[in-house]
Amino acid sequence: MEDFRLALIDSGLSDMGCKGDKFMWFNNREGSHFTKERLDRACANVKWLEMFCRANVTTEVASSSDHRSILVSIALGGQEFVRGERPFRYEACWAQRKDCHQVVEEAWKRPWLVNNKLEMATKGLKRFKEKLRS
Repeated sequence: MEDFRLALIDSGLSDMGCKGDKFMWFNNREGSHFTKERLDRACANVKWLEMFCRANVTTEVASSSDHRSILVSIALGGQEFVRGERPFRYEACWAQRKDCHQVVEEAWKRPWLVNNKLEMATKGLKRFKEKLRS
């Protein structure tokens, strides 16, 4: 940990802190064996903190994991970025479903009208996301 702290200092980075429950991981044990830790941190340099002076870090709720993610919210020009639609996140448990492989194939088999491989990947991922959502 001391090497990590020194690396942050050498890089000009500092921990942004965290609002709310700062613990991201717990060991699923009870009593005196119960442990929780703050493993993840958002770090930034002075220039970034000046650009996003209203940025804050919060922990997300974990419904099926022993690890909670962190969310960095930023604001530009006095206007905060607010989430509209919930962002898509792939759930690893979907791979256990029998039809998941078929959904992946259907999303990627369609004909491509694209200019480059990056556009092909972007469109393929968008199709895959739409198929999984439906």
